[in-house]
Amino acid sequence: MPGTKSIIDMNDEEVDALAAAISEREDRGWRHVGWKLGFGSPKGLETLGLTKPLVGALFDAGREIPGATIPCDHMSVPMVEPEIAAWIGSDISANASADDLTSAVSSLAPAIEVADVTFAPEDSVTVVRENIYQYGWTVADDDGSGWTEVRGRTIDITYGREQWTQDDPESMTGSLVEGLVQCNVVAHQLGRGIRAGDVVFLGSVIPPQPIREGMFDIHFLDGRGVSATFTRSGGGQGPIEEGS
Repeated sequence: MPGTKSIIDMNDEEVDALAAAISEREDRGWRHVGWKLGFGSPKGLETLGLTKPLVGALFDAGREIPGATIPCDHMSVPMVEPEIAAWIGSDISANASADDLTSAVSSLAPAIEVADVTFAPEDSVTVVRENIYQYGWTVADDDGSGWTEVRGRTIDITYGREQWTQDDPESMTGSLVEGLVQCNVVAHQLGRGIRAGDVVFLGSVIPPQPIREGMFDIHFLDGRGVSATFTRSGGGQGPIEEGS
């Protein structure tokens, strides 16, 4: 992979690629409303030769209300991920400590990300230039509960008749605190930072799932949850295949 990667931030080529991706979307009139981490799972890190997750951006144009119905006919290779997201309650400085970062979190919330994997992930710069496949997202409301311990938290996911229970979310996401630190470094490299009102997607708690028709739901044991229902105009119950 080109460039020299530090133990925390992305290299210059990756940051430039993200800056271009953000600028292109803002030129379309999209409003930058948060951040996302990607390729932070052990397999994701290995795939692209990373030591820390990549950072992408979230925009208002991709946001869906909780419980939304999302048609996916026009997507190439649609995937869905159940995520943990951080609502940000106050602006975060460039030199914020880990404690400062967690103190700035208004709450952790269940979230869903939709990705369109239009090409194979072979190099990090190309992946970031396409904003890490980001297509759409939804997140439960901020309940003001602050930063809460994730280690040992059980998260339930259902997709039609399939079910998953994740008892160790950070086995997939990596350390959520370290991920937030990584995001803050990159956000300030880009000159924007992490702002009050932002939402930061910290990673998927199970591997990405191919999208098919049906309801996808993620729930914390405290009862908080969010869902989305995927449809296609052609009907049927099977996976939405590439090119369909």
